[in-house]
Amino acid sequence: MRIAVLHSFYTSAKPSGENRVVEDQVDALRDAGHDVLLIRQVTPDHQGPVFAIRSGANVTLGHGFDPSPALESFSPDLIHIHNLFPNFSVNWLRNWSGPIVVSLHNYRFGCANGMFYRSGNICTECPDSGNYNGVKYGCYRGSRLATIPLALSQPRRRHEVLDRASAIVTTSELSTEVVQRYLRPKTPLHLVPNFVDADDSFQFTRPLARNWLSLGRFSAEKGFLELIKDWPAEERLTLVGEGELRSEILQSAEGKLINVLSSVPRDELRQIISQSYGLIFPSRWFESDPQVVAESMRLGVPVVAFHVNSAAELVALGGSGAVYRDSASLQSALDKVVGERDLMSIKAREDYLRRWTKQSWLTRIEALYRELLVRDA
Repeated sequence: MRIAVLHSFYTSAKPSGENRVVEDQVDALRDAGHDVLLIRQVTPDHQGPVFAIRSGANVTLGHGFDPSPALESFSPDLIHIHNLFPNFSVNWLRNWSGPIVVSLHNYRFGCANGMFYRSGNICTECPDSGNYNGVKYGCYRGSRLATIPLALSQPRRRHEVLDRASAIVTTSELSTEVVQRYLRPKTPLHLVPNFVDADDSFQFTRPLARNWLSLGRFSAEKGFLELIKDWPAEERLTLVGEGELRSEILQSAEGKLINVLSSVPRDELRQIISQSYGLIFPSRWFESDPQVVAESMRLGVPVVAFHVNSAAELVALGGSGAVYRDSASLQSALDKVVGERDLMSIKAREDYLRRWTKQSWLTRIEALYRELLVRDA
C-alpha cells in the first residue's frame, strides 16, 4: 500500500509527544511493508514578527505549503493527515480525489488553543456561542491579534479538512465524545489509540520506595502547579519535564518532598517510570491519548489521574489506577493504589496489551485503510 503522511511538526523548542507519535507510526507502517512518504513542514524555533504575520495570513486564507506536487509524483493509494496547522495549505484538498484519513490529536478545529481549556478550567465557549470568544480571551498564545486568524478560519478549515476526509481517527473514548459533541463532524469517526514503540521485555516489580512520579511539558494545562499545591506533605514525588513554567514549579516545590528533574531520553525515562510506585497524571484538559500513560501501563505502573482527562476514564473502567478531583481525593487515590497496587499493576499491563501495542495499532489502521480503498474502488 502506498501511503502519504502529512504532518506539521512543532518547533523543537516545544517538546511534543505528537511529533514522536507520527514518526513512530510512519516507521511501523514501513516495517509492515507499506511504501510511506512522510511530507513534513517544521515550525521554526525562532519566530519573529515576519513569520507571525505570514503565518497568520496563510491560516486565514488557507494558504501555506502545498503538498500537491509531491503527492502527484508519489501517487499514494491514500493520504493520512495528522496536523496541517500552521504550515500547510488546506486549499489543495478540494482538488484531491483519493481517500483521506485525518487523525485528531487536539481540538484545534473548534478551539484556538486546541484544548478547550482556559484560565485553569475546561472552556467550550467557542463551539457553544461563537469563535469571537477565543479572540476576546486571546486564547492563542495569549494574544487577541494572534487568535483572529484562527477564529476566522475555523469554519472553512473544518469544511476543507474534516468534511473532505473519508475517515476521522480519534485516539480515546473521551476524544471521540468531545469531537462528536463540540466539532460535530459529518465524517465517520474511528477509534484507533496510538501505540508505544518498545522492545517489550517485562517483569512485574514492586518498588522498594514509595516514590510517586509525574512528568510532561511544564505548561498550564498539564496541571503541575495544581498538583504541587494539592500534594500531601508526607508523600514523595518526582517531577520530570521542561517548559515555560519550570521556574514557577521549582519555586512552588520548595519545602516539600518534591524533586524536580529535567527531561531525559526515552530509555532513561522508562527506567524512571519502572521504579516508581505510581504515575500521577494531573492534566487539566481533555487530553486524549497521552503517551506517558501508555508507557506506564506497559510497565505495570498504576496511574492516578485528574478526573477530566482520558486516563481518568480508562483507569476507572479498567481498575489500573485511581481518579482524583482535589487535595482530599488525591490522598484517597494514593491510598487506594497503595492498598491494591499488585492487582492494579496486572490490570495496567492488561490495558496496555489490549490497547497500546504496535500490532494492535497496525491491525486497526490497516483495516481502516483497506475499508476506505474498497469503498473508493
